[in-house]
Amino acid sequence: MAVVSPLRIAIRFEDVWFRYGPELPWSLRGLTLTISAGAATALVGANGAGKSTVVKLLCRFYDPQRGTITWDGVDIRQFPARASCAGRITAVFQDFMTYDLSAAENIALGDLPATGEPDRAQLVAAARFAGVHDAITALQPTATRPC
Repeated sequence: MAVVSPLRIAIRFEDVWFRYGPELPWSLRGLTLTISAGAATALVGANGAGKSTVVKLLCRFYDPQRGTITWDGVDIRQFPARASCAGRITAVFQDFMTYDLSAAENIALGDLPATGEPDRAQLVAAARFAGVHDAITALQPTATRPC
């Protein structure tokens, strides 16, 4: 099996077809899409258009019934299932949960090795980078602010 290296060129969906069951309608029909390395890409469309399905296929939660998805030219089915792109892709789906965690713990979730003893300066820097630092500090009195 191939090892997933950092993306250098592009992710490519080539004539990808997918449906969640044999009796269900196609969620994707002939999708061809290139996502270049280093590019910010947004999937926009109506509910049911297949946006989440594209991400789920890329994460290898499912494999397409037809077509291929490649990572720098390598079919992602050559990577270990469900873990193929772990550490390379982050997905947030419309079905969400809330966690009973502090703002600092939520920020640290973006870097799991840091969750043991996250560095306060790193947390503040991450909050500032994300544009949420001022909103977080406004939530609590000065003495109990998490970052």
